[in-house]
Amino acid sequence: PRLADLAGARAAAEGRAPEDIEKARSQFDQGNLAVVVVEIQKESDKIPALDPTTIEDLYLGCGLPGGESGNNMARIVTTLMGLEVPGATTTRYCASSVQTTRMAFHAIKAGEGDIFVSAGVETVSRFAKGTSDHWPDTKNPVFAEAQERTNKTAELGNAAGAWHDPREDGLVPDVYIAMGQTAENVATLRGLDRKELDEYAVRSQNLTEKAIADGFWALNDGAAAVVMMSDTKAAELGLTPLARVVSTGVSGLSPEIMGLGPVEATKKALANAGMSIGDIDLVEINEAFAAQVVPSYQDLGIDIDRLNVNGGAIAVGHPFGMTGARLQNTMLNSLDWHDKTTGLITMCVGGGQGMALILRKVRGCPRPTSPPRPAGSARTSSTPGAPSSSARRCSSTGSTPTCAGRSTSP
Repeated sequence: PRLADLAGARAAAEGRAPEDIEKARSQFDQGNLAVVVVEIQKESDKIPALDPTTIEDLYLGCGLPGGESGNNMARIVTTLMGLEVPGATTTRYCASSVQTTRMAFHAIKAGEGDIFVSAGVETVSRFAKGTSDHWPDTKNPVFAEAQERTNKTAELGNAAGAWHDPREDGLVPDVYIAMGQTAENVATLRGLDRKELDEYAVRSQNLTEKAIADGFWALNDGAAAVVMMSDTKAAELGLTPLARVVSTGVSGLSPEIMGLGPVEATKKALANAGMSIGDIDLVEINEAFAAQVVPSYQDLGIDIDRLNVNGGAIAVGHPFGMTGARLQNTMLNSLDWHDKTTGLITMCVGGGQGMALILRKVRGCPRPTSPPRPAGSARTSSTPGAPSSSARRCSSTGSTPTCAGRSTSP
């Protein structure tokens, strides 16, 4: 069977980006920001053998693809790059650029291509120019009563009591509910302790502070990209992939408690991989709110010492469409630095969903002797090596890889 590998990865973030990325941001154009990141990726010496004209498709995740990020931004990006490469912009809100990786993963497995770019972008600071979700008079009136119910709950505060599933009363849930209100619902449903949530948030801040000192982080607006390649094409080009996509999973649940989405999505990804949570070395749960991360990792039985070891979105921010690809970059660096093999990325998704992705590092590169470097710094190696037994379980090629490089940003 054809296997899908991550051949390269790149993230750009405000305050931690090369000069050319900062120039693109100064123009307040999401398309330009995405172009810069993808250009850096394809020109990077991490993938010297990649001919950009051989890219089959560019999938670009954007949480709210309207306003300045409308008009199928993915094709705008490839046009600005001077390529006649097709592009598709997709949204699954917070998981948009995990969805794009999943699309590339499936296309490669189906034999419909060898090289894809999975990217994500969001400039939250420009939402005043318009988004896909904020046009007046565009909400379905079927949910009007549900919206009124949400407003009433917000007015009552703690007096509203624990969240109750409206479907049990034959009513529809509020699909337009604000994300902060879903966090409140999860907190009342699970009886979460405010002290525990504050402690988790402080943990995120402290770990992020340490990670920044080691060369990671800082973002609000941003773009990230990974190059997806079949194992056969990587071998043909003499490349050692950074990691291999093992499996993905998606789940649905009430929009009013979307924060618990990672639980079932993770279970599905693990089942698809024939794995258990104990097989996972490191976990990245996108920190939408402490009130959803805490019950999610507890329900999944995740040891907190394996969770978000560099801090998370509570501290560094969450540019919606970018976050999935950024988490893939983060996981690649974490597996590298901590000398681990298998990682899980998961998040809740607006509208009542969850998504998860399992990666396995492709062995053969020696462990670095210095902390992960900030975006913009290059690090390559030509040291040959053999895959570990865990990597061989995922590979049918049996080839001995040589190191083409590693992710260079968090």
